[in-house]
Amino acid sequence: MKVITSIFSKIMWGSLAVANISTASALNMPAGNWYLKLHGGAGWYSEGRDQTLNYGQGDFDRFTNKGGDREIVLLYGLGGGYSFDMSNQGRMDVGIGWYGDCEHEYKGYIDQYAKTSLRDFEYKYKVQTQRVVLEGSWSFPFYQQLEGFVTGGIGMSWNKFSNYSTNKLDPKEESPKPQFNKNTNSAFAWQLGTGVSWAFTPQWRASVFYLYANNGKAEASSNAPFSNKYETDDITSHDLMFSLNYQF
Repeated sequence: MKVITSIFSKIMWGSLAVANISTASALNMPAGNWYLKLHGGAGWYSEGRDQTLNYGQGDFDRFTNKGGDREIVLLYGLGGGYSFDMSNQGRMDVGIGWYGDCEHEYKGYIDQYAKTSLRDFEYKYKVQTQRVVLEGSWSFPFYQQLEGFVTGGIGMSWNKFSNYSTNKLDPKEESPKPQFNKNTNSAFAWQLGTGVSWAFTPQWRASVFYLYANNGKAEASSNAPFSNKYETDDITSHDLMFSLNYQF
């Protein structure tokens, strides 16, 4: 009987110890809430890249970007995840974000045989990007309901190349030029940013922030078998964003 009582006592003390450890762990875990956010804004996209294409018979054409003609493009997206409350130390958000933009146009000149003196064509095309990233941010108290934050993310982008066309600058020029086809390709993408947020209710928060995004390259094949594919430079943008965040 003493043996059974001793075993029972050890089991009870062991159970209480485990319960105390579990309770302590739970107390040490930061509290938090799930969140959903809606964001929009405007982006200033990088210029195109100068490049030279070989059309198969030693005939090189240089595609020269028309500099100083950046477009301002509408941005939109959604995000969601979990927000960890670190008390006075700040708040950490971890989640998934989707970002999209409207089509933006790139323009330039075609220098035949890579000679500026033979600049008899101009070209243009459009790119549209969708991006999905695993993102995180660290917020820190700033003033009353105001917080500052830094954010970053990595993921994948889908870059759509379309609407390629050329135009003769010299009506007498008859050299054939290939047309580049519509195409969507995936690429590695990343982003970094910083901003401020304002909690105007316990559940709702508004943010204004700057975001630098790198969406990788877009590319398109040609309808002519003797020409190279057209590949853009990395599609980068400087974005001014506004976001509404709801915590459940």
